[in-house]
Amino acid sequence: MGIGYAAFNSQLNITGTSNITSNWDVRITNIESELNGATDLEAPSYDNTNGMYASFHTGLSKPGDYALYTVTIENRGDIDATLIDIEISDSNNPAIVFETSGMSEGDNLLQEAKDELVVKVSYSDSVTSQPGNTTSNITVTLNYEQASGATPPEETETASDQLKELVTTSGDGLYADTYESGRYFYKGANPNNYITFSGETWRIISVESDNTIKIMRNESIGNMTWDDTGSNNWTRPATLNTYLNGEYLEGLSYNDKVVSHNFGIGAVTSGNNDLVAQIASENGTLWNGKVGLITASEYLRANTNTA
Repeated sequence: MGIGYAAFNSQLNITGTSNITSNWDVRITNIESELNGATDLEAPSYDNTNGMYASFHTGLSKPGDYALYTVTIENRGDIDATLIDIEISDSNNPAIVFETSGMSEGDNLLQEAKDELVVKVSYSDSVTSQPGNTTSNITVTLNYEQASGATPPEETETASDQLKELVTTSGDGLYADTYESGRYFYKGANPNNYITFSGETWRIISVESDNTIKIMRNESIGNMTWDDTGSNNWTRPATLNTYLNGEYLEGLSYNDKVVSHNFGIGAVTSGNNDLVAQIASENGTLWNGKVGLITASEYLRANTNTA
């Protein structure tokens, strides 16, 4: 007779997902000129989409002329930054002098803080005759790194999470949507859903299933033509679509916080009292963009008389 021993065997698998929740965002947000005898041959400009830079083009007529360019640097992230180095290229033209002030290596730029670098361009007073070289170029590079000892902030509740904690089942307030899972709508005659954005008063319509927040400007932007051609096609795009997602959006402060989202733009059948069918009709045609219009069903869902 043989005796066999069997060893117990267990296979344990551990999996996980890690996300970086901090945001490094040091950027140029403005440039302004102050002229003394000099001229702007091109309007000062800045760009944060194709490499972060500010640029200017100055015209100098006589010795003593100068221009001051004030460049605003802003920390829109949630990690403190330190200016570790200011690199200034050699202009190689003694007739045109470049100087910087206002910022120094080692300066800290804390979260939500701003700083200003002033670049002075001048026609040297020491020049006694017309120089042969009348052009000079300079590049000023600001190198930032995470501030010493700074650590990403601990993960905190998002605004969406905080709003969901206020969900109610009666009176004015935020309700869980009974038509689309994961969405929440403000209902009532005057719920406390006001916020300030871009220096204006807005109202929260809903908290979406992806935790984005849909808001509506409290005051009308005025009478606007839907479409100059008389078309009923929002995605053509209609004139109003072009304006809202172009000129209007660009004029909003912190417009980089406005994200693209799906808007239900399907037609709603006249006289249809079935809200479920109306929602299905709206969602039958989707448009993805940043600024749109409130839908018929969203207007109806703001009424506490709807389920």
